[in-house]
Amino acid sequence: MYKKLILKVLVVQLIGKLSGTDGSKLITEKRLQSAIDEFEKKFGKDVLREHLENYKINYEKNDNK
Repeated sequence: MYKKLILKVLVVQLIGKLSGTDGSKLITEKRLQSAIDEFEKKFGKDVLREHLENYKINYEKNDNK
């Protein structure tokens, strides 16, 4: 259990050092992009665009509070 955690931390640190930025942020962005790609494959571009527009509208509403 601890080996996996230590390995994950080391990988994030290595990615961060090699890229010159936050490794966990890069990993999160890659996961998000993969999820978006999968959603688009499953439901199509129109549905993806509609969902992203709704998220943007909701985000902007919450940001103005």
